[in-house]
Amino acid sequence: LLEGLEGYPFIKDGETVISLPPLLNCDETKISEETEDILIEITSDKDEETVNYVLGAIILQIYHVGIGLNNVGKYIHIERGRVVHSDGTEHVYPSALPCFK
Repeated sequence: LLEGLEGYPFIKDGETVISLPPLLNCDETKISEETEDILIEITSDKDEETVNYVLGAIILQIYHVGIGLNNVGKYIHIERGRVVHSDGTEHVYPSALPCFK
């Protein structure tokens, strides 16, 4: 599937490649009842605005199932990820965090 491509997207954690979307994921990203850390990976052939919208919708759904951002009870701590494009430009996502009241 990668034959003939000059480059392809991948996701790293430190020096470990953990995903070649949509080809492969790894054991470190599987979810079980004991899961405490979740990586939300969104890949698309659409524009960045669409991808950022989808990410925001997923974060909002997490909030709607009763998981908050305030370190009380069940909560989520969101760490931003850095995307490095093939031209060297970088973006950080989510670009803004939601304000839940």
